[in-house]
Amino acid sequence: ESDRLRAGLLHNLAVIYSDMGQFDEAFNNYLESIEYARSVGDSVLLSVAYNNLGMTYGDNEKYEQSRYYLEQSLELARDRNSQIDIYRAHLNLANTLGNTGEYESAFLNYDRAQEVISAIRPGQPSPIIMHNRGATLAKMERYDEAEDLLFRSLQLSNEQGINEGIYHNNFVLGKMYAEQDRYEEAIAYFKSAEAVAQSLYNITLNMEVAEALHQVYADNENYREAYEQLNSYSSLSDSLNEIERDQELANAENLLELERQNEINTLLQEKQASQEQQLRNQLIIIIAGILLILLISILLFQMKRSSREKEIIYEQLLKQ
Repeated sequence: ESDRLRAGLLHNLAVIYSDMGQFDEAFNNYLESIEYARSVGDSVLLSVAYNNLGMTYGDNEKYEQSRYYLEQSLELARDRNSQIDIYRAHLNLANTLGNTGEYESAFLNYDRAQEVISAIRPGQPSPIIMHNRGATLAKMERYDEAEDLLFRSLQLSNEQGINEGIYHNNFVLGKMYAEQDRYEEAIAYFKSAEAVAQSLYNITLNMEVAEALHQVYADNENYREAYEQLNSYSSLSDSLNEIERDQELANAENLLELERQNEINTLLQEKQASQEQQLRNQLIIIIAGILLILLISILLFQMKRSSREKEIIYEQLLKQ
């Protein structure tokens, strides 16, 4: 139960680090969580952890690792017949396939995800699937179809208060309009994405939108604004580096403290081993003493009995 709890806590830490854009910490916690989940055979947590780890690898454009863990998640979800986990695995696998240009396979997985979620929540359209389909169509430069899906997803995200959905729809719309040289519309949607990113306190998202705004301003020859966005990007990058340095320092301090504790534990173990050896020696001496006393007692008893027998024989001889 201790290892099961530890696996769940590490997984939750990984999710938080991932949301904060601190991916190294996220990966470390995911992998450690998976080790503990495997050790206790927790297939439910394993399926969720594989899925989230696959998503995080996908966010970092490590698509081979992303695909591997998502397929593992899907297999475990099917074994347990967990429809919601099957839905998530198909959805995220479709995103990864779309990012690697395997569009046909991506749309097949989107279709499967839609079938599953429709069975779970009939009559409730999924803004996530809409967005991801739209983003994939935008990559394929099928802009009219993409625009329709992204607008519908954005509307549903606003209605349901899904901040991540609001950010990603605005960002993809901005990116799509920038590709078509529709700069004013692109800037408007990037600005909307920027407002959401700031409210989420996610440095990675803020850097992403600052970089996109810098590029669209530069393409539109608005160099002053482009320069401001570049400054913003640099400032955010410095903040992220500072966070990483602080984390590295904290890790170093933890490592030193761990080494100190290990040294103390080693000394305590040596002292305990010495005390245990002394106790063993004392026990051996005590047992030997007891055995010696028993032996002497037996000899004395035998001598006394022998003496008594001699006395009896002597008395008999006297009588005779």
